[in-house]
Amino acid sequence: MTSESFATAEIISEMNDDVARPMLDLILAFARLDTSLSAWLVQAYGMPLERGALFVENMDIGNKINRLKKLYDHDDDHDAVSALAKLRKEFDGKKSARNTIAHATFVGVLKSSPKTAVFSPMRAGDAHGQLQIVCIPADHMEECLGWANNAADAVILIFSRLQGRLEQLP
Repeated sequence: MTSESFATAEIISEMNDDVARPMLDLILAFARLDTSLSAWLVQAYGMPLERGALFVENMDIGNKINRLKKLYDHDDDHDAVSALAKLRKEFDGKKSARNTIAHATFVGVLKSSPKTAVFSPMRAGDAHGQLQIVCIPADHMEECLGWANNAADAVILIFSRLQGRLEQLP
């Protein structure tokens, strides 16, 4: 993912399947991770689903991880804290592509690299009168997608094990 300057003639202002599919899949994978963390957070804090939904509401993924980390630190569960710290660090390295796709305007693809999506995040460029654009190659989106899917699978597995333990309590 890069922030660069290009002549508008270098941008084809239409979407192609080479970038559309990875963009959609990436957004959906991060949504799955987000929802999985919400379920874990609500369960870990022992809240009924309706109350938990009010607690979690629009909390971002990073804050959910931090709240879980804080809870497990309080409980002296060093393995959970370590795993959550690792998840947070990995998330911080992957979230930029997702955030750009979700919050910046899709401008098109590069003529010289039709598998590279171009976005305008409405930030000023280096020179007066310029706007910054962000380029995200489809292979970077797919790398982030793979990470998000693996992270969501791990969170779901942990949550399922937690739920099973809680159901066995008297």
